[in-house]
Amino acid sequence: MLPRRVLLFCCLQALAIHLVLFCVWPLVHSGYARLFRFGTRVTAASVGAVAGFTTDVVPGLERLDTEIRVSRPGSGPVGILRIDSRFTGYLPLSLMLALALATPARWRVRLVLAAGGVVAIAMFAAVRVAMSVLLVAQEVGAIMLAPFPQRILTRVEGVLGHAASSAYLIPLVIWIALLAGCGGRRVLRSRDTV
Repeated sequence: MLPRRVLLFCCLQALAIHLVLFCVWPLVHSGYARLFRFGTRVTAASVGAVAGFTTDVVPGLERLDTEIRVSRPGSGPVGILRIDSRFTGYLPLSLMLALALATPARWRVRLVLAAGGVVAIAMFAAVRVAMSVLLVAQEVGAIMLAPFPQRILTRVEGVLGHAASSAYLIPLVIWIALLAGCGGRRVLRSRDTV
């Protein structure tokens, strides 16, 4: 077990890294948003929708920088879903990176945690987007879901897609799972990394 002093230091270090990554958002926004939109296009296409980017800013919705147009086969856009790339992808990613880099372990383990975390957070963001797209497609009649799967999808999407806590809780769960996969307590070191 790690001493409390080490745990406190690691928690403060993770908080500091997360705050720095959060503060650099204005500098990385355009690059990250482009990468996020690429992933959104792939995700939306996998569930039969078309994703696009709009430069038209809706007053009060400036943060919603990614637009997905959901359409029926053979027709134009029917439903529009606007997504904030910062909340959906960057916030959980920055927390995951902060947790990975502040882990009291060797740098090799930290880098494995960071790389695995980036992949897992990208998959998490893709699932969030796919659930939202499926629900919009259901609303506009582009697809038909049976009542039971629709209820489950609505509830899961409500928890993962709209609850702000999921942006913080999911990276923590992913970090714990990855840390356990790397050896758990065995890889944690108290004196060598602090």
